[in-house]
Amino acid sequence: MCHTTQPERKNSAEHGYKRDAGTLEVQSLLAGLDPEHRALLMLTAGLGYSFDETALIMDMKRGTVASKVGRAKEALRAKGDRR
Repeated sequence: MCHTTQPERKNSAEHGYKRDAGTLEVQSLLAGLDPEHRALLMLTAGLGYSFDETALIMDMKRGTVASKVGRAKEALRAKGDRR
């Protein structure tokens, strides 16, 4: 069994993020995504995992992760444009 060391992640309070209108809008947009797309975006864009790390976590091929992250970003943009 292969164990990987994952980078340490900091929570939002440690980064000094505030819950403002923009943050709430992003959360609302993310909530409207397909759960798999939301998870992929959170792992890559939100937590900073690479596509390779995300592929291991999600039990997918790297190319599938890349493709689905691209589709998730498109869906997020489309939802944002409709607001």
